[in-house]
Amino acid sequence: LITLIDGFADASFGLILIVYISRIAEPWWLTVMAVGGFFTGILCGPFTGWVADRFSGRACWSGSLAVSSLCVAVIAFFPHPVIIIAMSVLNGAAGNLTNAAKFKLLPKAPGMTPSSASASIVGIGSFCSIVAPPVGAFFATWNMTATIVGSSVLLLVAAVIAWFNVPARRGHELSDAIKRDSFKDIFLGFSAISSARALAIFLPVMAVVVASTTMEGIAGVFYLQSITNTAFEYSLVLAMWAVGALIASVFYGRGWYKPQLVNAILWGGFFIGVAILLEGLVANPWIVGAGFLVGGFFNSIHNMGIRDMVYMQVPEHRQGQCWALIGSLFSSMVLVGDLLGTPGILGDARTIVMIGGATATGAAV
Repeated sequence: LITLIDGFADASFGLILIVYISRIAEPWWLTVMAVGGFFTGILCGPFTGWVADRFSGRACWSGSLAVSSLCVAVIAFFPHPVIIIAMSVLNGAAGNLTNAAKFKLLPKAPGMTPSSASASIVGIGSFCSIVAPPVGAFFATWNMTATIVGSSVLLLVAAVIAWFNVPARRGHELSDAIKRDSFKDIFLGFSAISSARALAIFLPVMAVVVASTTMEGIAGVFYLQSITNTAFEYSLVLAMWAVGALIASVFYGRGWYKPQLVNAILWGGFFIGVAILLEGLVANPWIVGAGFLVGGFFNSIHNMGIRDMVYMQVPEHRQGQCWALIGSLFSSMVLVGDLLGTPGILGDARTIVMIGGATATGAAV
């Protein structure tokens, strides 16, 4: 429930924020916000992971959600570009801690396993990516400020629920390894990744897949609009990716389709690339939509394979740090994808889509 409320608020607010700042400021402020988010992930990743591993799950999860709620509220009532950027950066740091705490704590919930936790997080994310943006956009057309305040209230509700339901961890429950840590040890997540051989080998593949899908995400906005006839058709094609991801999370969580972790990562990356490559090669929205359904399915399998590999190969007392660092790597690849996916950098929109698909497919091969 906490993850659902948080995910819904984040997904709706992300879209609203882009529209909001584009209305009140020059377009280059969006670039500043994107770059600020990138550096937040890189610089805060090790620290937030260290905090998630060392301190009470209740304090980390509830506290980070409360900070996010405050940041969103400040943006609603003080709509100045500088304040918006500052609050976005702070919200990004709080989000890093939320994700690290969520990754570490969900498998410990009653009735949950690492695999079911992975499936739940990915499935909820897919659901929110389908439902939240149009709901947020609908209310934003009515009253932008009230909608942003609504996102803040949802985050605060999630924080309160987390405080009363996530168990507090006592000092004696910390592992001896964590007790020996000091602040200088916040980068030990790097050694945890490097010691997990399979994880270290496949991280470059994961990074390339993230960059490639981000390239498609940018260039595809222009390309898909050129091959679809209406806004509804365009949104329907986009939704197919999230629908495929949602289906995969159900299959994976219930064990109906659960390949070995290496296969999940490699075959997932391969079919993601094939779906994007097909999009560029065949300018037919119905074929692209079918490809997106398959691509979204294997994107979800790929993501859940990554999560399960961290659970399986990284010691529990380093999982928060490890996941935060992987998240930082993915954030940097998103920035690379945003840059390379901009039409005119590597070619026109359709060419960039094909390059992204071919790159992801080649990395998996």
